[in-house]
Amino acid sequence: MPTSQAGHNKLTRRVRAQAGFTLIEVMVVMLIIGLMVGAVALSLPARPNPLSEQGKAMASQFRALAQSSMVDRASKGVRLTKTGYQVMSYQDGEWLVVRDFEYGVEPIPSIILMRNGAKINLETARKIEGPMVSFDATGLATPFTLSIEDGETLVTINSSAAGDITYEIQESQ
Repeated sequence: MPTSQAGHNKLTRRVRAQAGFTLIEVMVVMLIIGLMVGAVALSLPARPNPLSEQGKAMASQFRALAQSSMVDRASKGVRLTKTGYQVMSYQDGEWLVVRDFEYGVEPIPSIILMRNGAKINLETARKIEGPMVSFDATGLATPFTLSIEDGETLVTINSSAAGDITYEIQESQ
């Protein structure tokens, strides 16, 4: 093949003119990437509601207290506050706070405690030295229904006299 004066042949010039991507090709690739990112974003799970997560944790904590009271042969209990709850243990003739838990949600949720069909006023009950609900060393418990609501989520934790803990979470849509 004959070459030009600059030492390049016509085939080399034609290849060099076609090098790179056209604007259409770049836009098609960007569209495909955007669709893939959108599909991944839609398949990610929704962020869990903090109050529903806290309700599950509280129910687990109450179950653990009911079981540990029988294993340790010591009464355990829970005192509710506006911002959380305290785990208590009966030792040497008095109730001691073992650990504090915060709800960790804003705004502070509304709390309703029902024992034996009666609503317990948290302000009045907080002045009592002992717990609001207790789990006996024999496996018996204070039957109660605890409702915690933040406007979007209602968590209901129930305990039978036998210490069986159940919970239900209802989220408004």
